Amino acid sequence: MKKDHLKPVLILCTPIVLSVLVSIFFDLKNISIIKIDFLIQFLGILLGFIFTILAFIYSMTESIKNQLVNNDNISDEAKTKQFELIDNLHDELKDGTKFVFILFCLSIFFCFLENINLPIITIGKTKTILLFVVKLSILFLSLYSIYDIMEIMFKISKVTAVFPKKKQGGGER
Repeated sequence: MKKDHLKPVLILCTPIVLSVLVSIFFDLKNISIIKIDFLIQFLGILLGFIFTILAFIYSMTESIKNQLVNNDNISDEAKTKQFELIDNLHDELKDGTKFVFILFCLSIFFCFLENINLPIITIGKTKTILLFVVKLSILFLSLYSIYDIMEIMFKISKVTAVFPKKKQGGGER
């Protein structure tokens, strides 16, 4: 398996393994952060935050693209590379936003599932543990999404470093 293919598997499996370990070693009743209403509110706020970031980044990248087009000191090859980088980062940001939205939808689904009696998973504490593992995994994955989106923001802001620095003219006093 290639290294590039291993990262998504690790990103998805690590929170699930951590959640299972937490469910084994801790009393589930004492962990109030995993209440479904908290999780839905948290993800809703996170989505709002992401949409705000999207608006900011799109306006910032349009400004960067305009500066690139109008800058004669940068070669066409360098401009093309920067445009491709910006487009790739936009795609990553879209993927991150879609991922958080999917987590939000899963949280709503599990909110309904939590209140439905399913004979298949009601043996003992199985349903409680399963729902706990899923909710904690969603929380861990959403925290990773925040980290990933911040990394994308920093990469996009770093694109401006390609511009040659203008010399500051010090006037005589």
